[in-house]
Amino acid sequence: MGCIDYSEWLMKGGKMIVECKRCQSRYNLDKNVFRGRSAKVRCTGCGFVFKAFLSSDEDGFSFTDLVLAKKQGANNVISVSNQKGGVAKTSTCLNLAFSLAVLNKRVLMIDFDIQANLTQLIGCDEPSSFYDLIHSTDQTIEELIVPTRFRNLSLLPSNKNMMVLNKWLFGAVDYEYILKDRLAPIKDKFDYILIDTPPSIDFFTINALTAASLVVIPSQCDFFSIQGMDQLLGIIRMVKGKLNPSLHTGILITMYDQKSEASKVVYNQIIDLHKQRVFKTRIEQDELIKEAQLMSLPVIYYNRKSSSGQAYMNLARELLERKAA
Repeated sequence: MGCIDYSEWLMKGGKMIVECKRCQSRYNLDKNVFRGRSAKVRCTGCGFVFKAFLSSDEDGFSFTDLVLAKKQGANNVISVSNQKGGVAKTSTCLNLAFSLAVLNKRVLMIDFDIQANLTQLIGCDEPSSFYDLIHSTDQTIEELIVPTRFRNLSLLPSNKNMMVLNKWLFGAVDYEYILKDRLAPIKDKFDYILIDTPPSIDFFTINALTAASLVVIPSQCDFFSIQGMDQLLGIIRMVKGKLNPSLHTGILITMYDQKSEASKVVYNQIIDLHKQRVFKTRIEQDELIKEAQLMSLPVIYYNRKSSSGQAYMNLARELLERKAA
């Protein structure tokens, strides 16, 4: 099976990536914020205030306490999380990962859910898991990563043994950093690492949020999904304050029903409340996703014309443009 051929995404003009020297948070800084050759900037991750300078070269900056983000893959760990189940979390992890792989990015998916739905969805049988990495003294994380049938796309699977980790390690000293530490040797080998997390706040979700630079929150446009999202945003604030000041948030509307007036009302409420956090891309209801799952396939591989498949491709491009802008 080969990858689908799509046209390359385009970079937006007028912006540049800058990085806070204290906490390594990255931002898209618009040249219009400059008055003359400099601008005062506050990092929203750690609160550090510094001055950025425009260089004489229109295509670059010179810095006092500001550096260019030189390596795109250095901080591209994405946690896909929501406290509520049934919001297309696992589907989003798979289809976004596949879309990035189609766009020629090296992508690792991590199934960090004891239900192992992502592992099953990709068609991986009798796998080892992160449990084996923690339990074993001689296995490396590279040995546990398995290639999928799709080019550029790999998987660190889950299995039933994962439930032991939550009982064994949750609350242990510095347990929050276990995944982050284990990813350190392989982080530069992938452009993106996507982590599928369980619908709960436990060892797995806290570790994923601590390791990530971005958390994508899939959410339906209904009351209970908003409740789950608000609870998770509270946890994210705690993680940012104590464990990971570089963590950013993106809200993805999933399973959107264009015919539902209630969906439209809730969608507008989410936009009003969270504004810049909400992705422009919206994933609408699509029966082809369920059909693709039965075949253990990403939806756009199953049917190139699927609306949800095209939307996930657009989401991947939006993500790349955010990094490139």
